[in-house]
Amino acid sequence: MRAVEALLRAGVEVVLMSGRRRGAVAEDARLFGQTSFIYEAGCVLVLDSEEQWLTDGLLPGERSVHEQIAASGAPALLLDAYPAGSSTTSRGPPGARSRTCSADSSTRRSRRAAARRGHGGLRLVDNGVVRRRSRRWPAFRTSAATT
Repeated sequence: MRAVEALLRAGVEVVLMSGRRRGAVAEDARLFGQTSFIYEAGCVLVLDSEEQWLTDGLLPGERSVHEQIAASGAPALLLDAYPAGSSTTSRGPPGARSRTCSADSSTRRSRRAAARRGHGGLRLVDNGVVRRRSRRWPAFRTSAATT
């Protein structure tokens, strides 16, 4: 917090970025007195309160960007390649389970597979460790490098 305060006093603009939804990031930015922030893992840049979509031509309209991506078949492709209940890191190199910020080999393979099927404009983002299990996915196992 002190570092952010020092930056703001020095006139440096602080731009928050998060994978969270607009409302959550906008509220945090407001607390810092900022009108610019990035939400949904880099999908939307809000610059001086104006939204700029960075979604490679996919824009919300009749269907949300999320719905458009789902209709493209990309999520199904990845779920078919890596079904729930399998641990992708178990196939990785020794020590893969201890990774905290680097992409494992299965993430790179997933991106290449998606690109080969015409989904090169989409970016797979590792959201990290799943701490609790969903009722919808009871067999899903957690790992240090979930893809």
